[in-house]
Amino acid sequence: MDLRKLQLRLPSVLESDLRETLDRTEVLEYWSEPAMERQISFDVLVESSESEVVIRALEERFGRTEGFRIVLMGVEATIPRFPERDEFEETEESEDGQDSEEGQGEDESDDQRPSPPVNIEELYTDVTSGVEFSATYAAMVSLSAIVAAVGLVRDDVTIVIAAMIIAPLLGPNIALSLAATLGDIELAKRSIWVNGLGLVVAFAVSLLFGWYVPFDPAAEQIANRTQFGILEIILAGGAGAAGALSFTTGRAGQVVGVMIAVALVPPLVSFGMLLGGGYTFDAIGSLYLLTVNLITVNLAGVITFWIQRVRPRVAWEAGRARRSLWIAIAIWTVLLAALASLLIFGDVYRRFP
Repeated sequence: MDLRKLQLRLPSVLESDLRETLDRTEVLEYWSEPAMERQISFDVLVESSESEVVIRALEERFGRTEGFRIVLMGVEATIPRFPERDEFEETEESEDGQDSEEGQGEDESDDQRPSPPVNIEELYTDVTSGVEFSATYAAMVSLSAIVAAVGLVRDDVTIVIAAMIIAPLLGPNIALSLAATLGDIELAKRSIWVNGLGLVVAFAVSLLFGWYVPFDPAAEQIANRTQFGILEIILAGGAGAAGALSFTTGRAGQVVGVMIAVALVPPLVSFGMLLGGGYTFDAIGSLYLLTVNLITVNLAGVITFWIQRVRPRVAWEAGRARRSLWIAIAIWTVLLAALASLLIFGDVYRRFP
């Protein structure tokens, strides 16, 4: 059972109201202790899947109360263990609630809407923690570009995979998808800035590498990054969807970094090397593939966040987020369709000179 611990602090005069609010939610257990003068501290244990519902209820009830704060923490284990919920308990709970169902119909609002598998604030923190351009980030991007370039020169897929593991390009792209889903303009600006700088650093390193190191542009690992087809769109879409899904399920440490790098790092490094080596026509193919993959990764990320029910908690932000979501989907879709059309018409033109 995946658990979260909520530490609450609020004025002691609201203790009874807090207990009533908690009793109406699906918390597993809570206890209290004095915090300071006229303040009280509550510790609440809740399943991860229910944390968003609980926090939303608390924020709507006490969000404007001076001195109110929630701190969300992960829980490694509890002793004794909480029993897993079974179907019998769920059926019993649903039967108990049938008697009051008629009176609740008019009260159903955003509190009753499905919540994402992970708490919004937790998701936001996990995603934005990787959106910062620093010396470490630049170094990781540079090292991944160098390793990828060596792998491409040697035509060694193992070395290219090593570069995929190093590449830190997951964070900014997933953050941009989240920003579009939530309508967060500041996060979108920061994501674009960090992502752009990361791409520029990797391009500069690969450009210099291609300039000074001789290589064969017909090598398989390089030639594969100058071609584009439906499989590349599927790969990039799978990478973006897996990246967003890993964050919403609380498994951001899995192999998603490898998947995202498959779609971004090799064509980026191939583009820089080919351009540096004077193979401009082949470099255009790599740039085309890189652009398509960037668009597809972000489009898949936005759609995945939307399917996972990632929404702003504050009601007045929902309209802005909805507009931002559909604008992002429309922009990415139009750009992808335009690039795909160029490919299709380009093939037709070459076949019928």
